[in-house]
Amino acid sequence: MTNTTENRAISQARSQLESICELVAAYGMVHKNDADDSEELEAIYSSVLDVSVRADWQAAGSLFEPNEYQLLLCWGGPSVRVIGELDGGADPTTARLEYQDWFTPWRELPTSPEQTEALIDYARFFHFGS
Repeated sequence: MTNTTENRAISQARSQLESICELVAAYGMVHKNDADDSEELEAIYSSVLDVSVRADWQAAGSLFEPNEYQLLLCWGGPSVRVIGELDGGADPTTARLEYQDWFTPWRELPTSPEQTEALIDYARFFHFGS
């Protein structure tokens, strides 16, 4: 990956991370004050392009239980996504922010514990069950 391409992808990932942290904090403040949180919820839901799940190999005819999720935030050059694991009830338990640019592999953006918790809280707004 060229330095310019990597810098552009990292910059986009950091921008998405900052936006997610702001969205989660804004929702928390409004919800804490028992105010109407519909505007904050709409901002969170509209910030994702696609919600996907996948599972391990399972026997034919068994009930599909996803164990991983993906929230695609932007795609093309660059692309950014949140991915993580789900517990048995389709609740996010982990979250990682990844980025890539055209023809490059996904790379993880390092996050602080607080940022990681905001990513998990953000993922919990989305439905991953059947």
